[in-house]
Amino acid sequence: MSKITVKPLEWDEFSTEFNRHFQSNTILGQFQICYLGEFECWQLYSPQKSASWKENFSRHSTSDAAKVSAQAGYESRILSAIEAPELASRVSELEGENERLRAALRKVEWWAQQKCPCHEETPNPCPLCGASVENLEACKAVESVFPRDLLADIRAALASRRGA
Repeated sequence: MSKITVKPLEWDEFSTEFNRHFQSNTILGQFQICYLGEFECWQLYSPQKSASWKENFSRHSTSDAAKVSAQAGYESRILSAIEAPELASRVSELEGENERLRAALRKVEWWAQQKCPCHEETPNPCPLCGASVENLEACKAVESVFPRDLLADIRAALASRRGA
């Protein structure tokens, strides 16, 4: 499933004789970053963050730090408004389907092993798979029944869930 992302803010830079600042126009309003020479810091104004005007301002040591803060606040507010129940439902359906497919692959693997005479532990070595029951070798019937690339795919599919 692809992750929902928020586009990065686009900043315009403006300089005056007295000041340097950046602004980004968004659907939430205009973010502004201004250098405060007297305090030697960058001040970020976040639009409509709070009813209290003081909470709409924050100070940062660099313009980049202020931009990172603006982006984080912007993403937080955008993502908090998104609901995706249909995606959650679809993910749940796909996880269930994946588990059913893994169960089927396990059954296929089991079936191949049951076809081998060494399952009964009587022939030694096994005429089909060559495993030595006497040396406690595991049945190799699966390797002899399926092509290598298909067997590798089956084992990778079964292992992917175990490792997750």
